[in-house]
Amino acid sequence: GLDMRVVVTLLGQKSFAVRLREIVTAVEASSLEQVNLVCHGGTHRSVATAFVLMLMAYPRARFFPHTTRVLEAARTYLVA
Repeated sequence: GLDMRVVVTLLGQKSFAVRLREIVTAVEASSLEQVNLVCHGGTHRSVATAFVLMLMAYPRARFFPHTTRVLEAARTYLVA
């Protein structure tokens, strides 16, 4: 999900834009301070969604990965 190829693929899907709008609407309507995103069968979409939300809607948000696979990906893609 941190791989830009995954992010770009999702950004090209109309359903992804709809889902982002639903998440932002829910966060704003409920004044949520924390959101957990979960993918069934993987982490690519949930992590990419969190990443895009941080970039586009919540630049002050923090990302807390909870699986070894996401932690390893974060080291690969986010650490120079």
